[in-house]
Amino acid sequence: MTFRGQAITVRLDLSFVIIALVLVTPLSSACNGEPTDQGSPPLIDLIINGGFENQGESLTRPGQWWPTVLEETASYVTFTWDDLVSHSGGRSVSIAIDEEHPVESTAYNWYQITTVGFDIGATYELSAWIRPAR
Repeated sequence: MTFRGQAITVRLDLSFVIIALVLVTPLSSACNGEPTDQGSPPLIDLIINGGFENQGESLTRPGQWWPTVLEETASYVTFTWDDLVSHSGGRSVSIAIDEEHPVESTAYNWYQITTVGFDIGATYELSAWIRPAR
């Protein structure tokens, strides 16, 4: 991991990554949630279906989540949503990259577009459970 100020860049040289939980919380005391302990800001989950538990329109992906699929390399990557591996819930998502993948930098991910609950200029904390495997 590379830490640059408030931003976090994660670089993994792996063929398989399982992401089980994503949580984004404001680091401001002006939140509407309940304090987690004395002196800590309240935690509010701003990511929809951050635990990947709920099914989306497709049987192959969680609700409100989409995989990045690039036409040029689609045959070299597999995006999976399953109930075989999980952290705190019952489901997870994974990205498996084939050994024959062309030697090029490609940022595969599961993504979500959401703007509700975010304030311009506010600082947020992203926490996730990521398990690399080969």
